Amino acid sequence: MLCKHHFSKNGQVFFHIFWVVTLIMQSRDELLYIQTTPGISGTLELHAEREIATFPGNLKEVSLQYPTLFRCHRSILLNPTHISKLDTHGRFVYMDNQDKLEVSIRRVSALRQVMMTANKPQSATNDLSNDA
Repeated sequence: MLCKHHFSKNGQVFFHIFWVVTLIMQSRDELLYIQTTPGISGTLELHAEREIATFPGNLKEVSLQYPTLFRCHRSILLNPTHISKLDTHGRFVYMDNQDKLEVSIRRVSALRQVMMTANKPQSATNDLSNDA
């Protein structure tokens, strides 16, 4: 289990997010993706196999520190080894946990290449069944 440490100083609670670095550095296989937290500036949401957590930061810094993560959209960094399917027509990627993430139109081709180099069987489709 990942841990968060907090303490109070002058009535404010501070969180030390040691588990973020630990997860990315030691257990990269557990990391699915990191996205910006909607409506909360300067906060990221980390999605792992067994946990979802938020922490302060920005995607640009994380992407520079961890170049194996792929920026598929301006608000999403993903771990290419956890992609189960790429829908090139709808511009979505499906992760191993069935989360559906948006892919920028300019990043679809690059993501397809990254999937091939990640030695993950590429499951791409141009026509997924319609929800209608």
